[in-house]
Amino acid sequence: SGPFEARAAYTWLDAVYADDFGTIAAGNRLPGVPKEQFYAEGAWRHAPWGLRVGLEFLHRSRVPVNDLNSEFAASFAVVNAVIGLEQRGAGWRLSEFLRVDNLGDKSYVGSVIVNDGNGRFYEPAPQRNVLLGVQATALVGIAAADGVVATSCVLLFGAASGMMTLERATIVVEWYGRATFGAHQGRLAAVTSTARAASPFVVEAGH
Repeated sequence: SGPFEARAAYTWLDAVYADDFGTIAAGNRLPGVPKEQFYAEGAWRHAPWGLRVGLEFLHRSRVPVNDLNSEFAASFAVVNAVIGLEQRGAGWRLSEFLRVDNLGDKSYVGSVIVNDGNGRFYEPAPQRNVLLGVQATALVGIAAADGVVATSCVLLFGAASGMMTLERATIVVEWYGRATFGAHQGRLAAVTSTARAASPFVVEAGH
């Protein structure tokens, strides 16, 4: 595949009213829906370092903000940059990344409030902003535990995974059961998912 990669996506959506509806004329565009959107991404990888450097481009056509199509949010095009590193080991993975969104520091409308009664249709997008993040993934093997002990371990690690997600990190739990792995796999996966879903509420309750 080589050190370079690229992808692109183009969307064209002709979302209009087919018939007259009250004061809305047939052919008016549905508010909040851009007719065109184009996304492209190019990246370079250096596998020995686990390095990835990429650029993203996003263009969106103008967007009607009300059914009458009397106002539109202007079209825009922005460029984002991202650089990341990844380290892998036996049963673990650590990745760090730095993103700079809206590299050109443009002022544009990021979203609209459709048919707002006060005419406050436009919500500005963030100007140039920087995001620095770290994601850690670890595989935890529980080889000897069985029954209630194994379930408790997975529940505990699942809750930890959900709480860690709040800090942009995750723990992946995998139970390496011996003869009974197949029989317990579905139950343990369900328990882990439940714990991860419930953990943010536990964290909030503790604040």
